Amino acid sequence: MSPRHCKPETYERRISEVFSDRYVNRVKKTDRLFGFLLLFQWILGIVFAVAVSPRTWSGEYSETHVHIYAAILIGGLLASLPIYCILKKPGATLNRMIVAVSQISFSVLFIHLTGGRIETHFHVFGSLAFLASYRDVRVVLIATAITAIDHLMRGFFWPQSVYGVLTATPWRALEHAAWVAFEDLILIYSIKLALAELRFTSESHVRLEDKSEQLSDERNQVKLLLDIAVIANESQTPDEGMKQALRLVCQHSRWPAGRAYVASGNDSSALTPMGFWHLPESERFQAYRGPLNEGNPSRPTIGLAGQVLKTGNPIWIEDAAQDQSFLVRGLSDALVIRSAFAFPIVAFGKTVAVLEFISDEVINKDNALFSTASHIGRQVGQVFERKKANDDLRRAHDEIVQFNHSLEEKVDARTKALKESQQMVLSQQQTLLASAKMSALGEMAGEIAHEINTPLASIHTLSSQIEEVVKDDPLDRNLISNMASQVVTTSDRIAKIVQGLRIFSRDGSNDSFSAVDVKKLVDETLSFCHERFKSNGTKVQVSELEPSIRFDGRSIDISQVLLNLLNNAHDAIADLEEKWIKISVTEKENQIQIRVTDSGPGIPPEVRKKIFQPFFTTKGIGKGTGMGLSISLGLVRSHGGELKIDPECENTSFIICLPKIQPNKTRATAA
Repeated sequence: MSPRHCKPETYERRISEVFSDRYVNRVKKTDRLFGFLLLFQWILGIVFAVAVSPRTWSGEYSETHVHIYAAILIGGLLASLPIYCILKKPGATLNRMIVAVSQISFSVLFIHLTGGRIETHFHVFGSLAFLASYRDVRVVLIATAITAIDHLMRGFFWPQSVYGVLTATPWRALEHAAWVAFEDLILIYSIKLALAELRFTSESHVRLEDKSEQLSDERNQVKLLLDIAVIANESQTPDEGMKQALRLVCQHSRWPAGRAYVASGNDSSALTPMGFWHLPESERFQAYRGPLNEGNPSRPTIGLAGQVLKTGNPIWIEDAAQDQSFLVRGLSDALVIRSAFAFPIVAFGKTVAVLEFISDEVINKDNALFSTASHIGRQVGQVFERKKANDDLRRAHDEIVQFNHSLEEKVDARTKALKESQQMVLSQQQTLLASAKMSALGEMAGEIAHEINTPLASIHTLSSQIEEVVKDDPLDRNLISNMASQVVTTSDRIAKIVQGLRIFSRDGSNDSFSAVDVKKLVDETLSFCHERFKSNGTKVQVSELEPSIRFDGRSIDISQVLLNLLNNAHDAIADLEEKWIKISVTEKENQIQIRVTDSGPGIPPEVRKKIFQPFFTTKGIGKGTGMGLSISLGLVRSHGGELKIDPECENTSFIICLPKIQPNKTRATAA
């Protein structure tokens, strides 16, 4: 644990514990290594003794050399004691002191066995280097002291055993001691570095443990927040959300029990204990239920929950016995409550509830949980907000349903009135259409009468001539037959005019769509106005029409449109010197166009914008209703077509565009 999570003395104590554990483990390994090394050196000493001087001679007699006894007995003693200590208590401080004495004593023994050979002295330096692996300066100093004393004493009393010479000056011992001291300086420095490194690695290990614990805490808090978010989304009521929150907080922490309060009062200044708890060990905390659920609602100045309501912040009490504001005075002692923790549930920008947790054991403050508590409170607060939003939505839905019901009644009444109005408009349109037809027939009444009177006069004359011819003798049958044929032809012409008048004056709005012969349509329409145009000097030119050109529609409607365009053209050019009207039909892939062009100079742009508007006319007073083109446009559009002016033509030219086939005859008919 780092200083950020614990006190400095605790942190240093933890580092010292890790350092000590690691150092002891290293010492134990070194003890085992020296156990094998000492055993090996004992065997090696015996081999040296046997190899160098197995026997001592006195003249012709010999006996086992004392070196062999020294190697076996002294070497065995030097190896057995430290090995016993290592096996008995590995890692003990006394072990490495004994090992130091034994190891450097083996160096002394080897030097003696080899007769003080200079090569054997290097065993001292190797022993010191090996002993330095204990990372203990005292071990090196003990070995150094034994070496110095040995060289000094034997160099003075028995130089041959240490230097291989019969006499040696004391300065030679000082020389050897100087070289050993030089090595000691290097070894001590390396020991200090090794200990510092071990200290550093121990501190790093502690920091890593702390970081791991911190990450584990953060992971647990994230898991807690995710679980809280899930239950906040799934809970249908605030009570359910708080129950689940109590359960999750207790599961993710050391708190064994928890309960909930809800803000009450007009100003939410009091807390009412809820009737539910989270008590996994019900018998352990059964004593808490009665006293803590009784009494009046908690005020902001009473109890832990009241303090949270007042401040709006989480509160953690590590030792309830030292906090007189906890619950009711003395209650914590009576119920053996040692620690407590509470945090607010926030919704609509204020505290709406408080979750409180208690324990019969002291629980130190968990900073991670404490900092997460506010987030948990806001998450659970969303259940309150969603509940209110659902209630508001349900209330709004009921109001909308009621409003829709009222609106449907109003719409039904309005629809009924609208249908009546539409029926009235349709009736007026039919009347207006009939009036327009009658107006057109009225304008042509004189010409139609003349159109009929002329053939009637011809019939009368032929009938008189036949009457005279019949009196002749002999009877000229051929002449009579010719005159009778003329009478029949003239009568057919009158019948055709009358039939056209009957068709034109009939209401065809209810007729179904059928194939219309364009050539026949043009011929029948011209029969009404041919005599009128002829008497006024207006030439009518019709392009060659193929009988196969047809379209789906009502012939009466399109005939009226064509007749209206012809009459308008005739009236527009009545005062011009050059008077002519041209009718042409163009057949395209899916459409036919009937063009009516007159010798007029065209229609000004400002007039074109308004020419199809109802009651707009350019004729003099009493000469037009202004409804002809408006009605014509409606009739053409009822066929899915369009009536338009050709602005690029230098004369006045109207185009009737009609589809060949109606994609929806029911719609067109209804139109």
